[in-house]
Amino acid sequence: MVNRDPNERDRYLSSAFAKIKRNWLRLKASANLRSQGAGVVEVTVKFEIGSGGELRAPRLVRPSSYPEFDRLVLQAVRGISNVGRPPFRISESLTMKFRLN
Repeated sequence: MVNRDPNERDRYLSSAFAKIKRNWLRLKASANLRSQGAGVVEVTVKFEIGSGGELRAPRLVRPSSYPEFDRLVLQAVRGISNVGRPPFRISESLTMKFRLN
């Protein structure tokens, strides 16, 4: 990633992740998911952000043991088609963790 202002990068990525998280929370609430068994269920998703702000190639890099949770997380990420044009080039894949208690 080429960027002159690290704060600009952080602000943009925080905003992009917040859009995805809001969609995840909305879907989670409507699905009424509950953690299976004891403990926390966690999944990690990897994706790219294109030059126009489009989310590309979301995929599970660390699935959970709860397929419905995994499916809903991917649906949440895929449901955000665009997070806004980045003010800089993003060349690396990004990861985001989702947890279910």
